[in-house]
Amino acid sequence: MTKLRCCAALSALLFIAMTASCKQGEGERCQLDEDCSEGFYCELAGNTRAQGGFCKAPGGTTTVVDMSTAADLSKPDL
Repeated sequence: MTKLRCCAALSALLFIAMTASCKQGEGERCQLDEDCSEGFYCELAGNTRAQGGFCKAPGGTTTVVDMSTAADLSKPDL
Protein backbone atom coordinates (compact mmCIF):
# COMPACT_ATOMS: atom_id res chain seq x y z
CA MET A 1 0.00 0.00 0.00
CA THR A 2 2.87 2.43 0.65
CA LYS A 3 4.17 2.01 -2.91
CA LEU A 4 0.75 2.94 -4.23
CA ARG A 5 0.58 6.07 -2.07
CA CYS A 6 4.11 7.06 -3.03
CA CYS A 7 3.35 6.68 -6.75
CA ALA A 8 0.08 8.60 -6.39
CA ALA A 9 1.79 11.44 -4.53
CA LEU A 10 4.62 11.58 -7.06
CA SER A 11 2.16 11.59 -9.96
CA ALA A 12 0.15 14.40 -8.38
CA LEU A 13 3.26 16.52 -7.80
CA LEU A 14 4.45 15.91 -11.36
CA PHE A 15 1.06 16.90 -12.76
CA ILE A 16 0.96 20.11 -10.70
CA ALA A 17 4.52 21.04 -11.68
CA MET A 18 3.87 20.49 -15.39
CA THR A 19 0.58 22.38 -15.55
CA ALA A 20 1.76 25.29 -13.42
CA SER A 21 5.02 25.87 -15.28
CA CYS A 22 3.79 25.69 -18.88
CA LYS A 23 2.67 29.29 -19.17
CA GLN A 24 4.13 31.44 -21.95
CA GLY A 25 5.49 34.93 -21.47
CA GLU A 26 4.88 38.03 -23.60
CA GLY A 27 5.65 37.49 -27.27
CA GLU A 28 5.83 33.69 -26.97
CA ARG A 29 3.71 31.31 -29.06
CA CYS A 30 0.23 30.30 -27.90
CA GLN A 31 -3.05 28.87 -29.20
CA LEU A 32 -5.37 29.62 -26.25
CA ASP A 33 -5.54 32.37 -23.64
CA GLU A 34 -4.81 29.69 -21.03
CA ASP A 35 -1.39 29.07 -22.66
CA CYS A 36 -0.23 32.54 -21.55
CA SER A 37 0.97 33.65 -18.14
CA GLU A 38 -1.38 35.59 -15.87
CA GLY A 39 -2.19 39.03 -17.25
CA PHE A 40 -1.64 38.10 -20.91
CA TYR A 41 -3.98 36.90 -23.64
CA CYS A 42 -3.38 35.02 -26.90
CA GLU A 43 -3.34 37.37 -29.92
CA LEU A 44 -4.01 35.20 -32.97
CA ALA A 45 -1.65 35.63 -35.92
CA GLY A 46 -4.03 33.99 -38.40
CA ASN A 47 -7.73 33.28 -38.78
CA THR A 48 -7.85 30.15 -36.62
CA ARG A 49 -6.50 29.00 -33.29
CA ALA A 50 -4.76 26.11 -35.10
CA GLN A 51 -2.43 28.66 -36.71
CA GLY A 52 -1.56 29.99 -33.27
CA GLY A 53 -0.49 33.41 -32.17
CA PHE A 54 1.53 35.10 -29.44
CA CYS A 55 0.95 36.16 -25.84
CA LYS A 56 0.23 39.86 -25.45
CA ALA A 57 -0.52 42.19 -22.54
CA PRO A 58 -3.91 43.95 -22.73
CA GLY A 59 -3.33 47.42 -24.13
CA GLY A 60 0.30 46.57 -24.84
CA THR A 61 2.08 46.88 -28.14
CA THR A 62 4.00 43.78 -29.14
CA THR A 63 5.94 43.90 -32.36
CA VAL A 64 5.59 40.83 -34.56
CA VAL A 65 8.31 40.21 -37.12
CA ASP A 66 6.91 39.52 -40.59
CA MET A 67 8.72 36.35 -41.67
CA SER A 68 6.89 36.16 -45.01
CA THR A 69 9.32 38.54 -46.74
CA ALA A 70 12.98 37.64 -47.16
CA ALA A 71 15.66 40.07 -46.04
CA ASP A 72 18.28 41.15 -48.60
CA LEU A 73 21.52 39.70 -47.24
CA SER A 74 23.57 40.33 -50.39
CA LYS A 75 24.70 43.81 -49.25
CA PRO A 76 27.05 44.27 -46.28
CA ASP A 77 26.02 46.44 -43.33
CA LEU A 78 27.81 49.78 -43.24
